[in-house]
Amino acid sequence: MSSHDKGMDLLRFLKDCARLRRKRDAVYSTQDEVLWLSDIPRGESACRSPFFSSEEPDEVFWLEVRKTQPPQRPPLPAKLSDWVNIDELDEPAAEPQLSEEIRPPGEVRDPEAPPGSGRTTTRTVTKRAEDEPGIEDAWIGYFIDQWDPWAERMRRWQRVHEVYKKLDKIRRLQEEAEERYELLLGVGLLQWRDSTPTTVKRHVLMGEAELEFDSEKGCIRVVPSIQFDRFRVQLDMLEYKGQPDLPEDTIDAVLRDIDVAAWDADKVSRALRIIANYAAPNS
Repeated sequence: MSSHDKGMDLLRFLKDCARLRRKRDAVYSTQDEVLWLSDIPRGESACRSPFFSSEEPDEVFWLEVRKTQPPQRPPLPAKLSDWVNIDELDEPAAEPQLSEEIRPPGEVRDPEAPPGSGRTTTRTVTKRAEDEPGIEDAWIGYFIDQWDPWAERMRRWQRVHEVYKKLDKIRRLQEEAEERYELLLGVGLLQWRDSTPTTVKRHVLMGEAELEFDSEKGCIRVVPSIQFDRFRVQLDMLEYKGQPDLPEDTIDAVLRDIDVAAWDADKVSRALRIIANYAAPNS
């Protein structure tokens, strides 16, 4: 055995000992910054991942998100400016409404003025949309042809931007206190109740990850860490007596076969089946 292999074995031994000493929470807590793959929008050019594609990636990465500018809302026609709440227009999650009536200030004849003086006074005047020529038609045209398509684009942009903000927050946390945080990619979510009974909701396959940030392109990538060797089985969220005794050589070979390709459902499923079979309660 080479000195490099011995060094890697020692490193894995120390990691295993540390995990035994540190019992993980059975579920993710508020102390964890978790980004779920299910929350990442599909089919967006600014958000790419081999988990969302049937083709093998031409480069090694797990997720890439680019920061883009939000789509600009089309301007409201001037004739509608008094009939629509601008704040509502800027919120794509809810449909804005055309006011049925408005009460703008207007100039009317001053009833106390002498006849023929032409003197006026300012009072509120009630106007109804149905009585104003072209208002309702203008609103329908703007809403259908301009606002609604923009709102759909804006909602899609917001979903991608939320992912970018999450990754950027994680990046900043690591920059501020790298020794306190560990970035991991988890696959194979275990959800069950153990014998205590405790609700368990944790991933059983974990791989070390790191973030690559390109400030010029506004791009954040999740990639395998330089320390990544292979995915590891994580069961320290279970009570020690409930942790299965896995066949080390078999599971190690399967994990090496997965390598970084956590998006390969067949390979990952094989590893999870082995874990599940050995996790069956002892007679």
